Amino acid sequence: MQTTRVATGRLRRRAAAAFLVTALGVAGGGPAHGAEPKAGSKEAKHAEAVAHFEKGKKLGEIGRYEDSVKEFEESYLLEPVPEILLNIALSHRFMKHYDKAIELYGRYIKMRPDAPNRKEIEK
Repeated sequence: MQTTRVATGRLRRRAAAAFLVTALGVAGGGPAHGAEPKAGSKEAKHAEAVAHFEKGKKLGEIGRYEDSVKEFEESYLLEPVPEILLNIALSHRFMKHYDKAIELYGRYIKMRPDAPNRKEIEK
């Protein structure tokens, strides 16, 4: 029983670390701090994409992978940044949807053929 708890704890820590991919440049490029972006603007769309991404990341960190996929997909629809596909793939991997994860990793590599993590992904 103790071994199972330790292994589960390690898996959760790995999952939390895995969801640290910051795909949308959360820190940069919006309106002045505290100012609301104009509705329908590029900044508003980016802010919404970031909000979905951050929510997806938090859901993934607590093991709610199906919900994290939905949030990451919403983020990707608003801003199709290839790195978001990695987070969607990772969520599918944790749900043991290996075929879907492999498909998404492949899409990422097609969009980012010079990805610095390509060799790791192709393993």
